[in-house]
Amino acid sequence: MPNSRCKPILDSGPSLECLKDEADLLLKCSMAPNSWKTYKTAVECLKKFRIIYNNRDIWPVPIDEIAQFIAYLSYKGSKAIWFVGSSIVYWAQTNAKTRYGGPNIGLQSRGVYIRWFGKRGMLWNDFNAKVSHAVDKFSPPAMIIIQLGSNDLVKVKTLELIQNIERDILRLHLLLPNTRIVWSEMLMRRYWHGATDGKAIERSRKRVNSAINNYALNDGHCVIQHPNIRAREMNLYRYDGTHLSDIGYDIYLNNIQGGIETFLSSQKIRRFPEV
Repeated sequence: MPNSRCKPILDSGPSLECLKDEADLLLKCSMAPNSWKTYKTAVECLKKFRIIYNNRDIWPVPIDEIAQFIAYLSYKGSKAIWFVGSSIVYWAQTNAKTRYGGPNIGLQSRGVYIRWFGKRGMLWNDFNAKVSHAVDKFSPPAMIIIQLGSNDLVKVKTLELIQNIERDILRLHLLLPNTRIVWSEMLMRRYWHGATDGKAIERSRKRVNSAINNYALNDGHCVIQHPNIRAREMNLYRYDGTHLSDIGYDIYLNNIQGGIETFLSSQKIRRFPEV
């Protein structure tokens, strides 16, 4: 038993500060050196967790806070993937919650969790602000998937949109150099809201996809294509001809899941599906 350095206060016993020192000494002597190092590391991690979430320094630690701390450690050991885009991403998240595999689309077994950043009506000019806000709030992700640009096709000239996308993908790469960037092709639509010539918009969509596919692949990024989502398949779309149906989202999410799994398993494969 270690010798205590606390001197009792007459008629009252040791002070609380002395009792704390004594407890720390007893705890330290009760564990092997390696176990003590692990304990200290865990306590430091708990302190950081409490600072991040503005939790009070209370001992013993409340049960609900222990559960939150365990969840925090689980997230830290996982691969975060950000999914950024317009209403396609917004509704994909809604559909994913009802599917087997949930909002992580079945990838949690691979240590993956997805943060969804979907905004209905989102335009390409909103992209930088959306990403900057996420960067300020969260640690950098292992991968970021971009599903955006379709709403711009009826508002912005084709060449200008291509240049804007290339510029901001370059900016994103400089901002998050260790994050894999994935361009998910703009999908076909049966109806382009606000367009006077739907066929012309479809030609523009193809040109933008082709240009950004080449740019992304040549710059070391990844591409997810959606050859199984075609405008002629009426059952893949809602009544508005713009948004996907439940069946359409099942196919779409399967494509996204397949792309993520492929890119995580190999640094060499950068296009899904492979051709």
